[in-house]
Amino acid sequence: KPTVGFIAGIRHADGRYREVQWRVLTSKTQVFLSGRDVTDDQQAKREIEQLNRQLEAQQLRLQEMAFRDGLTGVFNRRYFDEALQTEWRAAVRDGKSLACLLLDIDHFKLYNDTYGHQEGDDCLAEVSKTLRLLCRRPRDFVARYGGEEFVALLIDTDAAGALHKGQEVVDAIAAMKIRHERSSVGPYLTVSVGVCALVPTADQAPELLVKWADSALYTAKHTGRNRAVLYQDSQDRIPPAD
Repeated sequence: KPTVGFIAGIRHADGRYREVQWRVLTSKTQVFLSGRDVTDDQQAKREIEQLNRQLEAQQLRLQEMAFRDGLTGVFNRRYFDEALQTEWRAAVRDGKSLACLLLDIDHFKLYNDTYGHQEGDDCLAEVSKTLRLLCRRPRDFVARYGGEEFVALLIDTDAAGALHKGQEVVDAIAAMKIRHERSSVGPYLTVSVGVCALVPTADQAPELLVKWADSALYTAKHTGRNRAVLYQDSQDRIPPAD
């Protein structure tokens, strides 16, 4: 019976190296050694493995593209919805706070009407870039929620920390001084941010986090825009702004 099997390189008389598969067989006091040239087989195996790696990498790129917003490069709504479910379960299990920032560009329709859709697209890209830079911890992520709305999910972040981050975003966008002459807020582009943070429980739905952040966003827009507002229960009674 074979007791040892291995492949070793041997230099051929023509100077090239060949791969030989050796097998050692024993029979009482005798030892038999047999070898088979497997150079072509090994080369074919390596080529197949390389092709499989390329296919896997391509599949990963395609999957990532399916989860990315084509204009801004941040994650899309589909990815956010899936990630929210995952992070919500983790927060329930660990008893840690989960926070959501829901951002809306103030008077973005007027911006598009004034400067054109190309400038509008550039504006969206700049806002998303700034948001990514400010929410860059390994498990935090930013997504385009729809139109001129973006969302950031902040892991293990309490209400005070989330509100501070939301105001950082507001201040950073204002500091960019992107001209917006038709805005009712001022001469430059601004954003409003709704903030919600909570320690999830198993009997709550993950969508509650976004719903309350959206309620806070409406409050921010209703009370003057260009600000971050933390969700409070009483905000549900404030009528939404246009």
